[in-house]
Amino acid sequence: MDWKYKHFAQEVVFQAKPEIVRGAVRAFANSWLADWNVSETPDGLEARGRSGRHMATANFRIEPISGGGTKVAVALQVKRASYSGFVLADFGGFYNLQIYKWLQAVSWRIQERLTPATKWGGPTGPAPPVGPPIPEPLRGRTPLTGCITVVVLIPFCLYAAAALVGLLTGTLYIPGRRNFGVTIHGPWARILSVIIMGLFCWMVLGILRPKKRDRRSKWMRARHNRL
Repeated sequence: MDWKYKHFAQEVVFQAKPEIVRGAVRAFANSWLADWNVSETPDGLEARGRSGRHMATANFRIEPISGGGTKVAVALQVKRASYSGFVLADFGGFYNLQIYKWLQAVSWRIQERLTPATKWGGPTGPAPPVGPPIPEPLRGRTPLTGCITVVVLIPFCLYAAAALVGLLTGTLYIPGRRNFGVTIHGPWARILSVIIMGLFCWMVLGILRPKKRDRRSKWMRARHNRL
């Protein structure tokens, strides 16, 4: 078992030429993964970013198959440990559902590109279907993730309050289990209080930062749709 990364994988076969599928995957990445670092690979694309508050790497492998069609295989590697918790399992199916939505978006991009002139059926082939717009991508937050975040934040808030008192009074009390705690006095109490408050502020900023990325990604998707 890989304790550093959690792995997810899905694949689907599209009845389209490899160059059309590659262009659809590239268009999908430009709109849906606007805040990820996307790079070309010999057999597809690689995207590095943050998913569900965890660092993640997604590999899109594109390959033709015998008998016609093109297979797109998505391998998502998620770092288990982050400031928001530890990914032991995909509770709620968040990451598997995310890959499924990605493949849905790629499918819709392919349908847009399969015009009567480029479809395998030739100029007499059917026109591309008119369907609903691509669904919004999943946000990096689920109800379960929010509950876990709150549970993790409560003890940190208590420690931050104790650190604030220690910084002001010079007496730092660090609570422990079963009413056993540690009391520190003097300069060391203030130094440790500053360290604890710094860690708390860093964690809060880390939680708020994905919201800014979501807003930026939404703005870039809206701009792309206007173009």
